[in-house]
Amino acid sequence: MKRDRKFGEGFPPKTMAIVGVSSKGGTATALRGGGAPPGYTGLLLWRMLRESGFEGRIYPVNPRAAAIDGVTAY
Repeated sequence: MKRDRKFGEGFPPKTMAIVGVSSKGGTATALRGGGAPPGYTGLLLWRMLRESGFEGRIYPVNPRAAAIDGVTAY
C-alpha cells in the first residue's frame, strides 16, 4: 500500500474548519512532557495545513480569539 500521498488526494476538500485552534501556541517539549496545552494540537494542524500548500480555505474556530496568525477566528 502506497502511503506517501498528499492530504485529500482523490477527494480534495475545498474548505476546512479547525475547531479549538489556540492563539497561544506551545512548544514541542510540552508534547513529550505530559501532554500539550489545550488548543496546541489545533494550532499545529492549522499551521501544517497552511504551510503545506493546502489550496482550500481554512477557518480557525476559537470563540475567545479574535484572530489566529492574522486570520479572523470564528
